Amino acid sequence: MIYWLLYRIWRPIRDFVCGNLEALFQRGKNDALDDLDIIRSAVARTQNAQLLQKWYADRVFVWKSDPFKGRLDYVSKPWVSVARGYGDCDDMMAIAEYVLAPIRGEGHRASTYSEDGSGHAVYVFQNGFGLRWEMMSNQYHKGPFVSPEQAVRTCYGEDTSRMYIYGIGSI
Repeated sequence: MIYWLLYRIWRPIRDFVCGNLEALFQRGKNDALDDLDIIRSAVARTQNAQLLQKWYADRVFVWKSDPFKGRLDYVSKPWVSVARGYGDCDDMMAIAEYVLAPIRGEGHRASTYSEDGSGHAVYVFQNGFGLRWEMMSNQYHKGPFVSPEQAVRTCYGEDTSRMYIYGIGSI
C-alpha cells in the first residue's frame, strides 16, 4: 500500500511541482530544446537508440544528485537537464523518454531498488523489432529483452528487492 501511495500519488505531484519550478528558473534556454529535437530526429532517421547514449556521453553530462543530497529527488524537465549540463538517473530517464517515446511506441519509466536500498531509474522501450525491449539509463544501454520486467531487473540482478514500472505496476 505504501509503495502505491508513493508512486501513484506523491511522486507525480512532487515531480510536477519541483520540475515546473525549476523550469521557471531556466526560461529562455531554447538551445537545449533544439539539441533534444536534433538527437530525436537522428534517432528516428537511423532507428538506432544507441545514438542517444553516445549523445549523452559526448555532452559530458555530470552526474549530480537533486537538492539536499538527493533527499528531494524529482524528475527535471528534459530540456532543463540539457541546459544545466547535469542531472541524475531519473533526469536521463526523462530525456530518454522525450527522445524515444514518439519513435519507439510503448515505453515505460521504471524505478528499481537493490537489497541494500540503493535505487536507480531507467527507461524501458520497445526496440522496433517485434516485441523485444531495451533498457537505457545514464550508465548503460542494454537489450534486447523479452519483457520490460526482465530489462529493469538487469540493474541489480539477483539483488533486486523491488521495482516499479510506471503503467505496469509494482513487482
